[in-house]
Amino acid sequence: MAELFAPYSLAVEVAPERRVFGIWTQGPFSAVGKNFEELNAIVKKAGLEDDGTKVTKVMAVFTSPMSVPEKDLVHLCGIMAPEGVACPDGLQEVQLPAGQFACGVVCGPYGGLRKAWGHLCSAWVKEQNLELKELSEQSPSFEIYVEGCDGSNTAEMLRTKLYMPVAGSRKRARPEADAAESDGKVPGRLCPYLVSQAALKQVAWYEKVFGATRKAMHFADPEKTQVMHCELAFPEGSIMLSDGFGKNEPATPAGFHVQFSCSEPDAVQRYWDAAMANDAEIKMDLAVQFWDDFFGQFKDPFGVEWAFNAPTTAEDRKRLKVATKPEFLLVDQEKTA
Repeated sequence: MAELFAPYSLAVEVAPERRVFGIWTQGPFSAVGKNFEELNAIVKKAGLEDDGTKVTKVMAVFTSPMSVPEKDLVHLCGIMAPEGVACPDGLQEVQLPAGQFACGVVCGPYGGLRKAWGHLCSAWVKEQNLELKELSEQSPSFEIYVEGCDGSNTAEMLRTKLYMPVAGSRKRARPEADAAESDGKVPGRLCPYLVSQAALKQVAWYEKVFGATRKAMHFADPEKTQVMHCELAFPEGSIMLSDGFGKNEPATPAGFHVQFSCSEPDAVQRYWDAAMANDAEIKMDLAVQFWDDFFGQFKDPFGVEWAFNAPTTAEDRKRLKVATKPEFLLVDQEKTA
């Protein structure tokens, strides 16, 4: 079933909070088509696509078909809320919570989604040593119709990204680490440890912007104002941080940045937009760079510099901003011309 997914798209992601305008529905999934017809009529009446832009459709599911009768399924058919736009009459504004998700991009007709969900939620999750979360208002699953849901593409060109909430850390791809664990040895790992001047605020910022989740939080005082140690879970790893208690601790971090690699450019863009909306400072514009990755750097409000990147396809490079090639590459091209 893995062939239903785009190459390299199966991944674990920490997704940020999403703002959605939608229609609540209870009942079988067979009613979804009619719900989207109603949604499209409201979107058109509200003029959200008048300037030629296309809104992104999404469906979120809040109850599991494995645990409740089909007639009791609760789901939301909606659109990703455009920035700065109020919710139109007839729709309800909903916040899809941030969190850790098993994700994959499905290529082809919507008829293949059922099998794709089955593979993602069983075989692949098991392979990655993950645990499915119970679907609820705090942890819904959802699918985003990335390309073609407006009827502009053929069925084979449709792209749908699936998000299933999960707990646990992704299985390492290092056989030697697994062998070491079987011998009772604990394998090592590399993890950045940040020293903060305002750790509680910094943790809250990473939770809001990156959707990071707390694995551990210990305080140095009864009032719980000073963080002695915190570990935050991100996709493919974690970071640790604490307040600085020594006299020689630096006022702001310097001499390094934290690298955050994503599976696709749209994930980078979401994190970037969330950071920019929360007082991050651009250090290098987000764009397709000369090595073909979608890459940019920013400094968060606490002085930590972040570098974000994702691989791109030829189609991605047609729609994304492309950076000007650096001068040293242009000189090399002139020499070989």
